[in-house]
Amino acid sequence: MAIVGERNIINAEFKMDKDFNITSGNREFLRFLNIVDATGSFLDYLDDYDINKLTDFVKDFKPSNNTKSIIVTLDVDAEFVPALLTYKSSDDKSYAFSIENVDFAGDFMSDALATRSTYEILLSAFDCEFMEFNYKTEELILKNTKNLQPIYGTTIEGLAHFLENRYDVNTDSDFTHEAMEKLEADLIAKNGGKRYSLLLKNRRYIILTGHFIKAENGADKYIITINNENSLKESSPSYKETHDALTGLLNRETIQETAKRRIDTLKSETSIMILDVDRFKEYNDSLGHQYGDLVLSKVGKAIKNAVVQYGEAGRIGGDEFLIVINSADEEIVRNVCRNIRLGVQWCMEVDNPDFVITCSMGVARYPLNGDDYDKLFGIADKCLYIAKGKGRNCYVIYRPNIHDKIFVNQSILNDAFITGKYYSDKAIAEKKILDAVEAEEFNVALDRLLNYLEITQITVFDKHLLARYKVGGTQNFRIEAIRDEDYFRYYNEYGFFLLDNVSVLDSLNKEVHSLYKNANIASVLEVKVTDESGNLMGVIAYDVVKPAKTFDKAKVSFVLMVSKMILEKM
Repeated sequence: MAIVGERNIINAEFKMDKDFNITSGNREFLRFLNIVDATGSFLDYLDDYDINKLTDFVKDFKPSNNTKSIIVTLDVDAEFVPALLTYKSSDDKSYAFSIENVDFAGDFMSDALATRSTYEILLSAFDCEFMEFNYKTEELILKNTKNLQPIYGTTIEGLAHFLENRYDVNTDSDFTHEAMEKLEADLIAKNGGKRYSLLLKNRRYIILTGHFIKAENGADKYIITINNENSLKESSPSYKETHDALTGLLNRETIQETAKRRIDTLKSETSIMILDVDRFKEYNDSLGHQYGDLVLSKVGKAIKNAVVQYGEAGRIGGDEFLIVINSADEEIVRNVCRNIRLGVQWCMEVDNPDFVITCSMGVARYPLNGDDYDKLFGIADKCLYIAKGKGRNCYVIYRPNIHDKIFVNQSILNDAFITGKYYSDKAIAEKKILDAVEAEEFNVALDRLLNYLEITQITVFDKHLLARYKVGGTQNFRIEAIRDEDYFRYYNEYGFFLLDNVSVLDSLNKEVHSLYKNANIASVLEVKVTDESGNLMGVIAYDVVKPAKTFDKAKVSFVLMVSKMILEKM
């Protein structure tokens, strides 16, 4: 028996088809996942790491295989529950599994070890690490259940140091110290069937279970299996002290301590990522703070799902998050960034692309980019703003040869804002554009608009949706599409359509997304102008080819006004 919340779980079983869609489940299975009907995809409860693990498991499974169980982490109502998934049977259309909370695995293994002499066969039925103590050599050997090959050796005296280095166990904790003393005493006394919870430095736990057996050759052995336990319950004082109440992620102080300890103290390879939600203030102001809180909660869950195997994440204020990856490997970092980006983009179901949730990320790596936390945080923060400048909904991993020049240019622009030069230049440019419009020199006005916005091309369509003017670029890819009655469905109520990064359309309308993608368009502002009676006067499209860029919001209002003036004079 195991407990999820206050629900006792006994004999939970279910079936899923070859595409991993749940086809049936008994009452205990429904209670385990807290669902009413046995429908939906089982993969929705897993992160990418466990999806790959399960996919490989069923793909390679043969009835003669010894491995019949794997351990996965399920997301049950935002509570991460390690679970033992045991293969039962299969046919041409489906797989049958039983499922138990991972705490049950310790009891199961203890019972099974008592009745099985060939413990290697039993261990191969699990996907976890274990330690084997040989009383003759007095050495603890770390192995994994995939191939049973030795990974590391230590002594009883060195066990605490080993657990601290490999699993980040907090050996300074009185709680852990007491558990370690019991483990060592039971190991020496050959007392099996015990479970020990050790506190980690990130405030979570790791479970060790001890089993005394006699091997086939008669030798005494002690097996210690190692599994991760669910994070501290949200009702515990220590959880509240270290976690953000809204998102369930670590709070500002705790995640910063985690990053500083890894970088400044342990000198371990680490990547830090700063993330914020694109246009969050607009969602909050337009749809209310309750909706804003929902967005942050969903984003927090998406981040947690993406990083659970790789590190820790925390909310450091407002819509800003800090993610600590326990690696500086670029491929690992990119995979985490991609998973976060996609997870955030899918975290809310909406029909209006103006309110598709996206995020921007800046990444710095230790020791590649700096020798202390503060320096790396500053670099990651600057990379975040580069990501926003590229059109949002993307990530930037710092490369000195590419990004240092951008940092310098950004500093120059900031100085221009401070001195007022930016606004002076903007006013002069806008007056020249208005003068050309008043003189009905539309090609001149459009050329100046192109330079003013620093974009690629502008296309003007008249009231019949025929292309009348075009500056910059070479493509007129909208000629057919713009006549489709569905074309304007994503325009807002004010008659324009603005996307700093058109990739968000991929999850809403693949056909429209393909239109822009095939034309190599990355960012777009389209303005539809109507008269007082609602009759169409024309459309002006402002395009940016790859890479994407953020439209200067201080200039968008001017563009809306000029677009109206041009179409009224045509």
